[in-house]
Amino acid sequence: MAIDKQYTVYHLHSDLSNGVTNIDSVTKYGEYIEKAKELGMKAMAFSEHGSVFEWWHKKSAIEAAGMKYIHAIEAYLTVTLDEKVRDNYHCVLLAKNYDGFLELNRLVSRSFDRTDNHFYYVPRITFDELFDTSDNILITTACIGGVFGKADADVESRFLEFLQRNKHRCFFEVGHHMDERQVEYNQKLYRLSGQTGIPLIAGTDTHVLNEEHEKGRSILQASKNIQFDGEEKWDLKFKSYDELVAAYRRQRSLPEEVFLKAIENTNVLADMVEEFTLDRGTKYPHIYENPEETFKAKIEDALQYHPYALKNHDEAELCKVVDEEYDVYKTTQSIDFMLLQTYLREWEKENGIQCGYGRGSVSGSMIAYLLGITQMDSVRFGLNFFRFMNPSRVTNADIDTDYSGKDRETVKQFLLRDKMNLPNIRSAEIITFNTIALKGAIRDVCRALYKDRQDKNYLQIANYICKEAEIHEDSVRKEYPEVFKYVDIVNGTIVSIGTHPSGVLISDLPIEQTVGLCSVSTSDYPVSMINMKELDDLMYVKLDILGLDNIGVINDTCKKLGIERLTPDNTDMEDMDVWK
Repeated sequence: MAIDKQYTVYHLHSDLSNGVTNIDSVTKYGEYIEKAKELGMKAMAFSEHGSVFEWWHKKSAIEAAGMKYIHAIEAYLTVTLDEKVRDNYHCVLLAKNYDGFLELNRLVSRSFDRTDNHFYYVPRITFDELFDTSDNILITTACIGGVFGKADADVESRFLEFLQRNKHRCFFEVGHHMDERQVEYNQKLYRLSGQTGIPLIAGTDTHVLNEEHEKGRSILQASKNIQFDGEEKWDLKFKSYDELVAAYRRQRSLPEEVFLKAIENTNVLADMVEEFTLDRGTKYPHIYENPEETFKAKIEDALQYHPYALKNHDEAELCKVVDEEYDVYKTTQSIDFMLLQTYLREWEKENGIQCGYGRGSVSGSMIAYLLGITQMDSVRFGLNFFRFMNPSRVTNADIDTDYSGKDRETVKQFLLRDKMNLPNIRSAEIITFNTIALKGAIRDVCRALYKDRQDKNYLQIANYICKEAEIHEDSVRKEYPEVFKYVDIVNGTIVSIGTHPSGVLISDLPIEQTVGLCSVSTSDYPVSMINMKELDDLMYVKLDILGLDNIGVINDTCKKLGIERLTPDNTDMEDMDVWK
């Protein structure tokens, strides 16, 4: 199908906006991308409320669909951090290039600071911080929740002066919604555009894919007793070019040539944006100036001083294994990673922390055993090194470690609060997205559909459907088609953010700009804006700090008995009384 006219959707919210704002969308980013591709769009941006959550997955999916990715956010602006003022004006910020990507991530990371009033109900930046942005950041004035929709004259005047000084990268954003406030807002911005030369741009402020998703969003909001004032007159659905033009014609707030130019300016904005690629190579933190020399020296010392290595093995045989492993570590550029793990184990030893003996494939490495990373003698137990590390490896090395409860918290503090006592190390917890499961979706939809019905008890219906869905899903779907119509939309919707129970991101890169950081109310530590799979894909290092109660039981029992801690080296593995 030939498509003559097109525009760029840039003011767009998926259910990832729910991580900051309650139930603002039920549409997944992938559903929007599929629709944009179907319509023949050339570029698109997601401007989630206050965040750039899952930006890497979005970038990958948009580019895989043959479109240009635009890195963006709908930010919240505040006049001051000196006192808690809930002004929180909306403003859309877009990265013009890779430097803008880094700059925008820095701004967003700062906005989540809960210690200095940046975060107050929502993550915010100040007007001064916005005014300090470079030409690498493009700006639109957003919806009627922005400065020109709700600020006083002094704030408007100050903001307008900034826009005039930067008209080469700023736009007045008009909208198509059938709301008298939007009509007045459009006409106000039209007048200001004529006076200042700042161009108009058509921001759709899209929150849902289609009518079914719009109804699903309303149902979920009703179930959670959430309401956004004045939205009943807003059209939040994803639009084709023709649908957007028709909406402006119905609204009649602007002359046709004016709104057509505003729609075309979405493409002008997209053309201003430069595509960028990211480093997909390994990102092992560099903590020693001469890693190869340091690694060799630590291995040589360990060969000499390890309490069991030379006792259980011929030195020549052991050195041959070590040399073979060393060559693989060098080829895979993993020496920095092994040094990071060694540094952590050395700190644990100094602080009386005893971790698990070895979990997973790392137990196949003799060097890991010699350096104390594991306590598993790979040669003695016939373990395979190449399951852990081999020259054809295309993913990061990964080591999971078990700790008792109290030791686990101490180690996490060392990694996250103390940054391993290393000046170049940054760290963060790893984000998770909490979603509505099937039973929760059924209860939410039933609550909204039946809560005001005198003849139906929504809870009884929900419990019946949940029970039947476990064994007779097809039949219960036919019995309650309207319920499942919206259950299938609501199911899996993000409702909040959390942190991975064990994962810690460790890097010597400025992750506040290369990854983006946020915060959650339940943690004192920064949290990554992208999830575990995204960090893996971008080859960042994560340490899994796992809790295992029996490690603590073994450690504490040996201490109380006044004996050496039991290990595979000092325990008779053939003691038949134990096996019996």
